[in-house]
Amino acid sequence: MTALEIGKGRVVREGSDLAILSFGHLLPDALAAAEKLNATVVDMRFIKPLDEAMIISILKSHTKIITLEENAIMGGAGSAVNEFIATQNTAVSIKNIGLPDRFIQHGNVLDLKVEIALTEDGIIQAGRAMLVE
Repeated sequence: MTALEIGKGRVVREGSDLAILSFGHLLPDALAAAEKLNATVVDMRFIKPLDEAMIISILKSHTKIITLEENAIMGGAGSAVNEFIATQNTAVSIKNIGLPDRFIQHGNVLDLKVEIALTEDGIIQAGRAMLVE
């Protein structure tokens, strides 16, 4: 075991122009999707403090970013990334994948993740749509 530096993410896969910033335990889905999309994957690890240096580094080599979290999109990690990027005066496409701002029925977790595209296939679909923009 190694100590984690507070507020620091790590690049776990290098790829092309698309970067997936994964918050929480969806990292395996992000990595599986990244293999098919040739995307960079960053395990952000922390929402607060947000690893702004990592985001700046990603902005230097990527123009398309997906944030991935199993949390509400509105007010979540993706929103924090959006707000920070807005201060950087750069052109980048961003797609936030997470829980929508609506009621989600109770049920089997995997079925619910499929319904809201919070799966490997959902990430692939979002990534492919961004890559053809």
